Amino acid sequence: MNQVAPGVQFPTSECQYLLWEREDTNAKKIDEELFEHCWNMTRSWLVLKRVPEYRFDAELQNVQEYMLGACIAMDKALERPDVLPARVQQCLWANMYSGSVNKDHKGLTRLTKYMLRQLGLMLQLDSDRFLSGQFVWADFPVRDKPRKPLALPEWRARFRVEIEENIEHMDPTNPTNPFRDRVLSSPEPKDKLGK
Repeated sequence: MNQVAPGVQFPTSECQYLLWEREDTNAKKIDEELFEHCWNMTRSWLVLKRVPEYRFDAELQNVQEYMLGACIAMDKALERPDVLPARVQQCLWANMYSGSVNKDHKGLTRLTKYMLRQLGLMLQLDSDRFLSGQFVWADFPVRDKPRKPLALPEWRARFRVEIEENIEHMDPTNPTNPFRDRVLSSPEPKDKLGK
């Protein structure tokens, strides 16, 4: 995601690039319709984020330059078939992440695999099916190992224990007591009627 204005995120042009790469002869029609939709979406987001009107043109131009720059970079990455994944990864690192993550970041590696998988799918579809949108996007790369459940930070566990130990001693009538109406854990499970 590219930041368009403070707090406004805009999707990068990598998916649009896949459309360009697939439909070389029909690219002009796709350009007009797809980019017009993107600019309308950008304008709507700017309105929702209450960006002052005087900044609309500058923000829209920023998005246009960003997207076209990303498409040109992807073109260059796909010019030669050798070392294709490395060039696509470099392009995504520079354009999508703006160099803010390490080049060996897991998310960047997965995004590179995803882009190459989508490109392979796009190039295999016949034109009628592709232009009518009658296809399902390729799956995202599956992890080798199951995802580990996230553990709470140690400070949260200690905080919870401390609050549970001291909640009985806190004055429930004190308006500054943030826990005056809370019960963190109940000794007995309640039935469906709450009894």
